[in-house]
Amino acid sequence: MNDELIPPWIKKIKDAEDSARDKAALESARDLADRTTIQAGAPKFWKELAKDLEIAAHALARINVTATCSSLGGEEPRPSSDRRAPEHGVRVDMQAGFPRVKIGYVNIWYTEGTYHLRVYCTKEEQEPEQKIRLGLNRTGEVCAFTNGSPLDAEQTAEAILSPLATYVRS
Repeated sequence: MNDELIPPWIKKIKDAEDSARDKAALESARDLADRTTIQAGAPKFWKELAKDLEIAAHALARINVTATCSSLGGEEPRPSSDRRAPEHGVRVDMQAGFPRVKIGYVNIWYTEGTYHLRVYCTKEEQEPEQKIRLGLNRTGEVCAFTNGSPLDAEQTAEAILSPLATYVRS
């Protein structure tokens, strides 16, 4: 049918449908690009986070908290089955108080190819498992998101360890 014969209201509906389809395709392409960037940058973010967790664990002595940081599964990624991606883990143990000592620990896991960190903590009022989403900040760098706010590796270490340090000091 000749375009000149098509009523304007039908053209308007068709244009809206085409625009929505094009917008969805563009959004899907952006999501794929973001996922690819996150997957490529997440291992670097994990290494920075592991380093910052270790630095923070040692620095907790300044506020009378004894803390140790250890890799779960050694220096290399934990061996995994053919179906699962390698996992990396860090454990931070804390204790404080005398004569009544309070003890706590947190395990943080990153599985290659995923878009989150898994956090397991001994604090009673905290969920047994917490997921921290990985995403991109405004400059396109991989970061963690808690409460909708982007956090770099150092800020993520603080968000994970600070509540536990407060708990063992109470």
